[in-house]
Amino acid sequence: MYGNKNIYKAAMAAYTAVAIFATTKFILQGNWYSAAVSAGSLVFLLIRPAMRRFLKFDMGYRLGTLFIVFCFMSYQMGTALEWFYKYYFAPWFVQNQVMYITIYDKVLHVLSGILFTLFGLCIYQRLSKPITDRKCNALLQIFFAVGFAMFTAVLWEIHEFLGYILIGHDSQQHTNTGVFDTMLDLISGLIGGIIMSLDFLLYVRKGARSPLTKTMEYCDNANRLMTDTQGDAEV
Repeated sequence: MYGNKNIYKAAMAAYTAVAIFATTKFILQGNWYSAAVSAGSLVFLLIRPAMRRFLKFDMGYRLGTLFIVFCFMSYQMGTALEWFYKYYFAPWFVQNQVMYITIYDKVLHVLSGILFTLFGLCIYQRLSKPITDRKCNALLQIFFAVGFAMFTAVLWEIHEFLGYILIGHDSQQHTNTGVFDTMLDLISGLIGGIIMSLDFLLYVRKGARSPLTKTMEYCDNANRLMTDTQGDAEV
């Protein structure tokens, strides 16, 4: 009803084990930046319980698992192992060959657009009092959700910029590309948001239940249970 709890726990355990292993390995190699990224990524394991406790929002086991997988792909594989910078090509429409498109990075930004638009849809439902029918105000839900995803994308770019200012890690490659990489990241996130929005429209208009909209339903059910439990406690 809310996703597979065992898969969620397995993802948490695997994420923790890989993070500890990677941190130890990077320390032994003297790669302190990657070690700090790997160790710091353990903070993401606290996101779901923190949201449940302080924001009264439960992403459910299925969305929680997707979030953990995304964090692993982003921080462990992308940043610590530097996959963000290994695979790239120079686009045909750019004359300056210093400007290139990093493939893994842009794929992750598209996935982030999908994931955080999904988050936005779930948050919209949680904030609705009383909880609304998904078929009502579908476009408003989409605008809210895509806006949430783009807000998250902007925060990510600010985080990367601060990384350059504070420790000199130029993950945005802005010294070579200016705003080229940043704008492509935001556009990739928007593409992901549009993909999730189209999937959501098929759900509300045609009743098509994809794995993503099923994840949304699991999240809605988890938050409906939380709301009902709070109501019983107040009574």
